[in-house]
Amino acid sequence: MSAIVLEIATERLAPRRGRLAVEVVQSSAGLAALAPEWSALTRRSPGDHPFNTHAWVSCWWDSFGSGHALRVFVFRDGTELVAVAPMMLSVRRVYGLRTVTLEFLANAHTSRFDLAGERSDRVYLALWQQVTEMFDELDYVTLCQLPADSPTLRRLPALARADAVAGELWHAADAPYLELEGTFDGYLRSLSAKHRANLRNRLGRLMRSASLDMEIVTSGSEVESALAEGIQIEGAAWKQDAGTAIASTESCRQFYAQLVPEAARHGWLRLCFLTAGGRRIAFAFALEYGGRFFLVKTGFDPLYRQYSPTNLLVFHVLKHCYERGLSELDFLGDDEPWKREWTATTRRHEWLFLFPHGWRSRAVRQLKFHILPRLRASRLYRPMSEARALLNHAMRRTQA
Repeated sequence: MSAIVLEIATERLAPRRGRLAVEVVQSSAGLAALAPEWSALTRRSPGDHPFNTHAWVSCWWDSFGSGHALRVFVFRDGTELVAVAPMMLSVRRVYGLRTVTLEFLANAHTSRFDLAGERSDRVYLALWQQVTEMFDELDYVTLCQLPADSPTLRRLPALARADAVAGELWHAADAPYLELEGTFDGYLRSLSAKHRANLRNRLGRLMRSASLDMEIVTSGSEVESALAEGIQIEGAAWKQDAGTAIASTESCRQFYAQLVPEAARHGWLRLCFLTAGGRRIAFAFALEYGGRFFLVKTGFDPLYRQYSPTNLLVFHVLKHCYERGLSELDFLGDDEPWKREWTATTRRHEWLFLFPHGWRSRAVRQLKFHILPRLRASRLYRPMSEARALLNHAMRRTQA
């Protein structure tokens, strides 16, 4: 990821409508109690993804919240809930320094995030007032995986600059996505000749030995067993060894197990399987939300590697999306080569860092955004593992 220094002119932010009342929820019970209002808020607001819904955030907190302190900012106009900023206090080691950060309720399993509900001048003003009141206990603020077109990336830096608070951006991974226009057959004709040939070849070879189909589990008694089999398939190739599989940690397994019934209850759940002769050989944990299809996790049975089963599953998923009249397939995650075979468009994401006054804050900012980038660009730079090896070697020679 590359560092970008924020140079944003201060904007004049004028509150609209009434003054907002702000509540700070600090307990799991308080978070759970927000469910009806928060769910109604996201239904009537222009939210374009499921990752800052109450269902997702509450499952995330129950699974990954240990060791953090909940700070969910709730904004009301009178009695009406208008926005939620789901955040937490975390203690983290940054380049050896013990630091305290205020950050989103998110981690590597959260592909995109932002405030829920209204994203207006008055909400950002109220949020900034709350954040600045916490500066004495903070070393920095981290807002991760913000879409590049989010007003959060304009409004909060403008308010920070007005108070002489430094801000920086990290460019995160670009997520490929496909706008579903025209017909499925027309889309297939737009693909590269090589990709079409590979699809025909693999589909043909696999179908000569077994019938090929896609199965989608959305609800009912089979959901639990389908998830268990999907988790097994997802970690069967390389993800388990790499530590990125759903089953790699107990907290991750708990998150998906808790999310599934919630997503099913809301009608979002799509557990997709590519089947060959009735055998499930590829899996996608997906959500259908707001007329869009989100590929959250994918995996395949390595016994079928030669057929590129994930690509064959995407082929069937895309056909399904066109038949459903959906507007977009979002691949999420990193900009990987296999995803680019399906689409040339990506969605940019940024991490916003804000640094209150204080020596730890200044140290983290200088190291992360100035000193280390210059070292990496120089011929003197060594990866951390190599630097540790050189240091250990030097110490052994000193002690000899």
